[in-house]
Parts: sequence; structure tokens; C-alpha cells
Amino acid sequence: MSEPQLPLVTVITACFNHAEYVAESLQSVIAQDYEAIEYVVIDDGSADASAQVIASLEHACNHRFKRFVFEQQRHAGSIATLNRALSLARGAYVFFLASDDVAQPHAISRLVSVLESDPDTSLVAPDNSFIDAAGRPCFWTKDRQTTYDQKSAAYLTFADYLRKTTAPNDFDGAWFGSYEALILGNHVPNGTLVRRSAIEKAGGFSPTAPLEDYYMLFQLAKFSRLRFWPEPLLRYRWHDRNTVKSTAHMLRMTMQTVALEKDYCRSHGHLCAWYARQARRQLQLMRLSPTNDVPMDSDAVRILAFGLPCLAGQWLRRKILGRSSRAGGRSELAGAQAPRSQRDS
Repeated sequence: MSEPQLPLVTVITACFNHAEYVAESLQSVIAQDYEAIEYVVIDDGSADASAQVIASLEHACNHRFKRFVFEQQRHAGSIATLNRALSLARGAYVFFLASDDVAQPHAISRLVSVLESDPDTSLVAPDNSFIDAAGRPCFWTKDRQTTYDQKSAAYLTFADYLRKTTAPNDFDGAWFGSYEALILGNHVPNGTLVRRSAIEKAGGFSPTAPLEDYYMLFQLAKFSRLRFWPEPLLRYRWHDRNTVKSTAHMLRMTMQTVALEKDYCRSHGHLCAWYARQARRQLQLMRLSPTNDVPMDSDAVRILAFGLPCLAGQWLRRKILGRSSRAGGRSELAGAQAPRSQRDS
């Protein structure tokens, strides 16, 4: 009797000016122990030698994968590039790998087994270990600086950081990746495997959302479950050009992305949580730019006017109920509703 056929996985890598890293990313896909892979790589108008580096691996990719597609285009941005890559995908599942990150050899096989065993889940995200620009293992200090001393590190993995800085604390239960938890903050690590049918149902990546991955998580959470896998299956590279290092810029993009969810939050009982989180981000922006003219337009004033009382209510509930259990997290949000990265800090 013949072996059951493995579901096809489409790996997508969108590259922009990562000539020094992209070869290692591609080679990590070549080294996967999962056989049924097609690979779609798009260079989004890089000004460096990224396209040439990718082209140098084309023969190896054609030999290794069921299908290999490499396109070069004029710079169009990450959203257009990802949607173009999705239009070329044929796999049942899509694995997103940034062109500066590195997948562990068993990453895809492990994540496929999770989705194959749970038809109600549309996305599974693994933990991420950290590497520096040279590919050396490292950790994070409290202010997300690189350290090589595990004993003095504040965060050992990306999930460790997300657990301690955003909701939820419980990554193992149904609270992870729920819509309510995503309003509190984007806590989903990199290297996700997603059902392609779910991405299509969500309408692909939206050009109106500055943080296209965060917005996609919201859409998936509206009709399916998102899960966390605790094994570090991705090595997340921390270097000088990481977008998330621009904290003020990330806060603005996060607020713009979450703003698109206001109507849904209003109609589904999450409006106070929405106001509370937007107010917290507005306060963070004001602290980052105390003398730098953070615009206080009518929207910002409204967010603070409605959001600060909601924030105060959440703070009181945390004091009364505590933050350690998932039940506490659920009670906090339920009470607030009555009267969540190429991440926000």
C-alpha cells in the first residue's frame, strides 16, 4: 500500500535589501526535512545584491523543491509583494519566512503536524530563538539589546519576551491568538504556518493596514483558532535594520492598523478594550516625543477621553484579580467590555 501523500507547503520569502542574510534563509528551506515544498521568492526591487544572491541558489532550489518560483519586481512594498506571492501559491499551507530569518530543519514538518491534527486551527506559530547579525545565538536585555550572557538576559526567546510584555500570559490555551487577546497586543511570534484557504477567506493582506501581518491575525481570529507551538523553530535575526527598533514608528503603524478594527469591536463587545489599548499606545507616543509635537487631533483626544477610564478599570481589575491566570485575563476584559510583525512595545 502506498504512503499517504504529504500536503504541499508553499514557503514564501519576500526580500528587500537583505543580500547579507537571504542566502542563509534560502538554505534553511533547502535543508527542511519535509519533502513536499514549493518555494516562492520575490525580490522587491532591492538596491543591493539580493537578487544576484537568490539567483546563485536557483539551481539548488529547482533541484530540491516540487516547484521553485523566483521573481524580481520594481519596489512595491511588503503588502503588494506578499499578495503577489500568494497569487502564485499552490500549497494547502503557507509558511512565511522573512529573508533575514532562519528556519530550523524540522520547522515545517512539526508545524504541518499541528495543523493536520486540528482542523479548527488556521495558524500555528512557533517560538523563536534570537541570533545576531552574524548568526550567533543571543538573548535580549530588558531594553531589547543583544546579550550573550543567558544569566543576565531578561528575555531568552521571543515568546518569553511576548509573555512578559503583552497579553496573554497563557500561550498554551485558547486565549492565545484570540481576538480579545490580539486587541491587547500582537503576541504571535514569527515563522507562522497558515492554511491557504483561511488566508483567502480573510481576503489576503490589506493595503489599508500598515502592519499587514497583525491585521491578518485579526481577520483569522474572527473565524478560527490560532495556536502557539513552544519549540523554537525559527531563529529571529536581531540587527541594526529591524523595523521594530523604530518604536515610535511601530506605535503609529499599530494604532493605524488597530483603528481599522473599531467597528468590529463596537459590534462584538470589545470597544472598551479597543479604547484602552489605543489610549495606552497614545500615551506611549507622548512619552517618546514629549517635546516633539505628537499631534493631538480630535481622534487622539477622543481616544484618551474614552480610553483612560477603560485603562483605569483594567488596572483596578488586575490589582483585584491578579494577572497570573488565564481566568484573570478573561475577567479583566469581560469587565472592561461592560460600562491585539517583518510588534508594539
